[in-house]
Amino acid sequence: KALVRGGRAEGGVETGEGGGGGGDDQADGGDGGGGGGGGGGGGASLQLLLGRGVRRQFGLGCVLMFVQQFSGINAVIFYSASILQAGGIDDPNTGGLLIMGVQVVMTAVAVLLMDRAGRRALLLVSLAGMCFCAAAMGAFHLNAQRPTWLALASLV
Repeated sequence: KALVRGGRAEGGVETGEGGGGGGDDQADGGDGGGGGGGGGGGGASLQLLLGRGVRRQFGLGCVLMFVQQFSGINAVIFYSASILQAGGIDDPNTGGLLIMGVQVVMTAVAVLLMDRAGRRALLLVSLAGMCFCAAAMGAFHLNAQRPTWLALASLV
């Protein structure tokens, strides 16, 4: 289902694409920047963003970004060197490099699988993995930082 059909967005909002004069904007005193509501006050863009057809998806995306920010993963990554030192890793920079390398590789895998496996499946699998690793990190700290390999395993 397309949002824009024939220069008009669903709901009758002019988009400035396709329809309209198609002539010379300079001749009527315009600035030559194209026709329609493409760069004005942004009202049409806001209507498209909060329109009935995309409101649920937009809200879900905002909730997912909010949850990701407050999940604590940034704090874990920032303190990964201290966590690895507590786990007995001699060179926390090497451990940090390993963690970052795994992040890059897994991001590339997710990009390749996104259209095949589906975004929901990837989200649910990554959520399960994150919950498991968070529980492993908690177990590491509750068990007097033993076994030492658990620190690296839960960060990767």
